[in-house]
Amino acid sequence: MANWAIAIGVNEYQFLHHLKYAKNDALHICDFLGNEAKFDRIFYFSDDSPDLDGKTTKPFRNNLLKVFKELFAQPFLHESDNFWFFFAGHGILCDGIDYLMPSDGDPDNVVDTGISVNQVIQNLRGSGAGNVILALDACRNQVRRNGDTRSGEGIGRETERVAKIADVISIAACSPSEYSYEVDDLQHGAFTYALVEGLGLQGRCATAAKLNTYLSQASCS
Repeated sequence: MANWAIAIGVNEYQFLHHLKYAKNDALHICDFLGNEAKFDRIFYFSDDSPDLDGKTTKPFRNNLLKVFKELFAQPFLHESDNFWFFFAGHGILCDGIDYLMPSDGDPDNVVDTGISVNQVIQNLRGSGAGNVILALDACRNQVRRNGDTRSGEGIGRETERVAKIADVISIAACSPSEYSYEVDDLQHGAFTYALVEGLGLQGRCATAAKLNTYLSQASCS
């Protein structure tokens, strides 16, 4: 059985306000999956992540789309394998579609600068892995760099719908009407800290149902 993962953490945004601990969260996930869960391959993208095979891994839209295109060009895993996708950063709902915002994502042009969650799910399904897990910490208050605040429902409903159709397990930081918070004392997002804690409880949260129950009690306000 093979276990692969992609972990993305975006602190520095060109058009949205910076986050404090998204990079820490992605590193936390990488550390857990690599050292405790013994994953075979983990792709890590953040503001200062090291180059991979001589290519930049900074989380700009074109970089991420290029990796998706190359990595998922054809199936390479099997029905018994696992593929985890983790994203910590901003997410925006636009015209009923959920988008993850890369570091150059523009809230005034979401369709052309964001990456739809459905596109991510379809790529993950293209890996051939029988078990695909999508963990998103992207339910945050949308504040532009100029201080203007974006109100309205956050991402989540469409993600849940398309994930169910694709038979993908989706774990979100909060419901669309809630926000996910970063905690200075932890230097992590509350969701990611609870996620790793729940996964590491020696099998106590071994099923998706148990993990969701644990996270709903531990991470959201």
